[in-house]
Amino acid sequence: HSSPSSSSTNEPPKQRSQPRSGLAQELLNLALKSPLWTYVMVPQARASIVKTAESNGIQWMNAKAWLNEQLTIKDYNQVVYPKYYQQSFHAY
Repeated sequence: HSSPSSSSTNEPPKQRSQPRSGLAQELLNLALKSPLWTYVMVPQARASIVKTAESNGIQWMNAKAWLNEQLTIKDYNQVVYPKYYQQSFHAY
């Protein structure tokens, strides 16, 4: 019995993409660090995610309220966040 991750063919493993580099990537990195990104683009992106969820039948605000009720920590300064969650905001 094979696991879902095993393959019956002898396909070579997929190669990972190399990190992007060059002038265009540097400009993008600068833009993502700018206040414009933080104060304009991030809220718009979040609003778009909420709108998409709600248009797909997910009651976003109700779910958010329920999650907040489940929290036992009220002082967020006590929370230790994994490195991944400390990275720049992104949405696809």
